[in-house]
Amino acid sequence: MPPSLYCGGRAQRRDCDPRLPDGIHIEDLVMGNLDRGYDPCDGIQEEFALYSLPSLILNDRTLLAFDGETAVYSGGLTAAVQNGVPVMRERESCFRYGSTVFFPLPWKTEREIFFYAKRETAMDFRLPAAWEDVQAVDLYDLHRFGQREPALIAENIPIDGGALSLNVRGRTAYLIKPRK
Repeated sequence: MPPSLYCGGRAQRRDCDPRLPDGIHIEDLVMGNLDRGYDPCDGIQEEFALYSLPSLILNDRTLLAFDGETAVYSGGLTAAVQNGVPVMRERESCFRYGSTVFFPLPWKTEREIFFYAKRETAMDFRLPAAWEDVQAVDLYDLHRFGQREPALIAENIPIDGGALSLNVRGRTAYLIKPRK
């Protein structure tokens, strides 16, 4: 993961607009955790998933239009707030709905999707168009940062009509890779 994902951005703010790029400032998060006696890494995955990763995706696109409700980016990506819920879509794929994110990782050489849900959830996700040849995927647990290799937790999950159904626990990051 490139270091630029953890540099700059918001500092102790909760007022960012999910339609526009806004990364995290990890030092404030870690120092705040230490000041309160928490694990220094507590909340990093959530902050990364809900702020840094969407920011990276949005910064990788050109903002084409903004009508006050929906930001339209190049490549068919839209970012909106619908009934108070942040939503990012690219054509048929939903990349973010509230505190659940499902993003292809553009810096990876092989196809991978980062998945995070703040709460335990059972959801169906339409895979991006670049995954149309994928018949099954493997699911990896990215429980803590710094792991050399993520833990494989489910193999050969079938893709049905371009969609993936997942039941996962909350506050855990996952990596989804095509089954080889």
